[in-house]
Amino acid sequence: MDVSTLKSTIEALESHSDSLESWLFFWLACGFLGLVVQAFEEFNEHLLPMDHGKWKLGLKLLGFVMIFIGVVGQLGIQVKTGRVNTDLRNANKAVIGLLEKETESIRRDTLGLSLQLETARTDAADANALARKYEARIAEANARAAEAEKSAAQARLMAESEQHERVKLEALVAPRSLSLDQQRLIANAIRKFSGHAVTVASYGQDGEGAALATQIISVLVSAGIAVRDDRASIMRTGGFEYGVHLRGPAGEFILSLGNALSEIGKIQVFVNAPVSHRGSGMSGSASISGGGSVVNVPVPTTGPVSIMVGIKPLPGLIIR
Repeated sequence: MDVSTLKSTIEALESHSDSLESWLFFWLACGFLGLVVQAFEEFNEHLLPMDHGKWKLGLKLLGFVMIFIGVVGQLGIQVKTGRVNTDLRNANKAVIGLLEKETESIRRDTLGLSLQLETARTDAADANALARKYEARIAEANARAAEAEKSAAQARLMAESEQHERVKLEALVAPRSLSLDQQRLIANAIRKFSGHAVTVASYGQDGEGAALATQIISVLVSAGIAVRDDRASIMRTGGFEYGVHLRGPAGEFILSLGNALSEIGKIQVFVNAPVSHRGSGMSGSASISGGGSVVNVPVPTTGPVSIMVGIKPLPGLIIR
């Protein structure tokens, strides 16, 4: 039986008990009236004697009957009241039992929830410990990644440095050359000097210098400048001239030509610079010169401009 059914039963029993109290009052009233009748009959018999035999007998019988009914009614009410009270006690005990069961169930549920909470706390502690462990691993991995990135950056710097050095080395060993665009730009820059004459010379066994001299001749001819070709015509056993030397009368032509070869062609150019050390040498097919001192050739004031394509210069080399 559930609590709601017990509650309905208790309410019905309480209502029944209230009705029994009303009946008990009724039966008490009957008994009281019976006693009143008996008292009246006794009073009438002793104080007011009457010669009414039937009337007196009737009153006595009525008093006895009412007292009997009152007593029987009270007894019945007492029995029913006892039953109702017993049922009420049983119902209350059932309610208390149900409440105790409910309380025990709630206690068990509370205990279960407490165990679950403790388990959850333990799991949370384990999870936190595992998270800290993973965080340590992540930090270690980040440190390794940072170290690897640092090593990679150093490797990139080394590679870039090696690349830079390789480019510098290639620039050192690569022959001097004028690209087609550079040749066109230089020719356009000196085209206004069309009609001038230039001598282009290089050392006899300097193939790199002869190749550059060939490109310079091509530029000059394209600009309409007359060229005397003395490539690979000079033999020298002493000092050499480095870079490209222009000698001739000072003026706009030699300066413009030197600037064009230097700025556009990106080659090292000297205009009317001192001549380098010389040993014995041969120029052309019959001219021989010798000696080992510095030769200070005066700057020409007349005649064509000469271009001497010397040895390719090297970094840090002192040129005189």
